[in-house]
Amino acid sequence: MDYWRECIDIAFDEAGIEASEAQREEVAGSVEGGFENYGMAHGHDVIASPVESQKDRQIANLKAEIARLEQDIDIFRSSVARRNRVSEDRVYLDRSFTDSHGKGHGSVMIEP
Repeated sequence: MDYWRECIDIAFDEAGIEASEAQREEVAGSVEGGFENYGMAHGHDVIASPVESQKDRQIANLKAEIARLEQDIDIFRSSVARRNRVSEDRVYLDRSFTDSHGKGHGSVMIEP
């Protein structure tokens, strides 16, 4: 038995409504059609969800922060290379460990 038909059967039984199988099927079909069009009828299909909008803003902010941090890393790598008079492609940053407080630390390696 499909969901909408079961809902109609329960509602009719609880309300004491007598209806034939065909009538119950017809009402269940109408309720299902109404549900499918509910969002369109009330504008939910065009109104942005506040949760989605907030998520999109957070993603954009995080992407901007990542870009800023990557730029900082590039500047740092360039500075290390300049101070050590080597090309930037020889400077590597190892950021693979954290301290007991969960703060990331790393080291700078210069390829010989």
